[in-house]
Amino acid sequence: MVRKRLACLALGALALAACGTDSPTEVGGPLLPGGAVRTYELVLNAPSFLAFDTTVTGFRKIFGAGYFIVADHYGDALDANILGQWSAPPTSITVLDSAGTTRTDTLPSYKGGQLVLVLDTTQATPVSPVKLATYRLTEEWHPGSVTWTSRVDTAGTRLSWQSPGGTRGAQIATATWSAGSDSVVFQVDSATFRALTDTAAGRVRGVVVVAETNGARLKATSLLLRGLARPTTVNKDTVVTVSVTPEAVTMVANPEPPPPTQLRVGGLPPWRTYLRFAEGLKELTVPCPGGAPGCSIRLDRARLNYAALLLDPLPPPPGFLVEDSLRLGAAELEVSPLIPLARSPLGAQVGATPTAIEPSRWAGGATGQPVEVTVTPFVEGLIADTAQPGSPSARSRYLALVQIPEPSTFGFVDFYGPAAGVHAPRLRLIVTVASEVQLP
Repeated sequence: MVRKRLACLALGALALAACGTDSPTEVGGPLLPGGAVRTYELVLNAPSFLAFDTTVTGFRKIFGAGYFIVADHYGDALDANILGQWSAPPTSITVLDSAGTTRTDTLPSYKGGQLVLVLDTTQATPVSPVKLATYRLTEEWHPGSVTWTSRVDTAGTRLSWQSPGGTRGAQIATATWSAGSDSVVFQVDSATFRALTDTAAGRVRGVVVVAETNGARLKATSLLLRGLARPTTVNKDTVVTVSVTPEAVTMVANPEPPPPTQLRVGGLPPWRTYLRFAEGLKELTVPCPGGAPGCSIRLDRARLNYAALLLDPLPPPPGFLVEDSLRLGAAELEVSPLIPLARSPLGAQVGATPTAIEPSRWAGGATGQPVEVTVTPFVEGLIADTAQPGSPSARSRYLALVQIPEPSTFGFVDFYGPAAGVHAPRLRLIVTVASEVQLP
């Protein structure tokens, strides 16, 4: 049995030589005997290719994620509120005078305003009317560290909310979201508007938005404050709508996600799964599918056409089902003895799920339809690597499973881990093998 690559080159040369003696319209007998080149699908179990796995988080804070969840006992578990705080309103506005000339009024009078919750209408649960309410907050809070139970949680300072989720004062307004609407508007009276935008020292500012429909979950992209201003020097009957600059908009949720028991990807803060592939993958020899006597395949003597991880979905904890379809990506992990594994930087992306996957795949758990993440370049590199294991030139054997983009959902996805028996990760390979033949 010679090495397959040499056999393929020899066969190619002989085939070209034979073609040179044939008529363009008359092809002779078969150049290669049947079975000389065969393609197989191999499925390796976790112990055959995996040496280590772990799941890590903490790569980004909730504050600054760019989206917000508001929920009322979603999944019989999750509550989430949105918190907002704004600067002082503009001190001048532009209006048209009676002659149609643009004028600047530096003493506008604010007669109230609106809080506008802008929603992602594709990610609402349920798709039916949801009652929402806004309240003034009565305690100061720190946007970068606020949680459901703590209003400030910084180095050396930890202050709790008197009422978890944001201590509520007077109600500002209520509104109802209906399917198809891309926003919800809360009317703000003039006294409340002045209180929300009074930046004098010692003033408590901010609002909390809550859902009041049991089982509901909505995803918002922004919370805006608009002022309704009247000029005092020109065209006094005009009402001008102006935007107030936000100082902070974030969310708090309860409960916090429980630690993963197996593999996890996504969420906010995002989770990543790290996998280390076993040494000696290139020398791994497996029986030929179909059970032909004496037939075996050694990976470094076959042509790798395709490689993918097969991952069985694991139902998430209550309340944390992903709110939208998502894609998973695979990236090489650049490990170093000088950097903790959990903080190792991501290298090149080497694969992904071919398409976005619907949340229903996790709602039902392992249904016999695994999630397939392509990793062909990564596995190909491990099989072709000739460097000594552990040497500086050796390929990284670590693979990171991440969400694309990260983070794009509050919910996350779980998978069964290497100790899960028939549901453990598998490695699907499609390889082509060429055998040495004697041509007549």
